[in-house]
Amino acid sequence: MVAMFDGRIVIAAQHDESSEPQFNGSLAFTYTRTGSSVMPRGVAVEGFASTSMSLANQRLLLGMRCSSTFTGCSGSGKVNLYNLNVFE
Repeated sequence: MVAMFDGRIVIAAQHDESSEPQFNGSLAFTYTRTGSSVMPRGVAVEGFASTSMSLANQRLLLGMRCSSTFTGCSGSGKVNLYNLNVFE
C-alpha cells in the first residue's frame, strides 16, 4: 500500500499467511519529500497484518478487520494511530 499527503509518503507491506504468528504483521516506512527529493524518516511495526492505511497531515492510521484467528481484536476491527512528527 502507498499513501501520499503533502510532503509525506508512507509505503506499507504486510504478511499474514505464515503458520508462525510471530512472522505475521505489517511494516510502514515513512518518508518526507521536497520536490523530487525523498528522505527516509522512520518505520512503524505492527504485530498484525494491516488491511487499510490512511495518511492525513502528520497522522498515519493503520487498521485491520477482525478474524477468528486474531485474539487481540474485538468488534469489527482494530486500528493504531501514529503521529509522524515523532519520526523527525
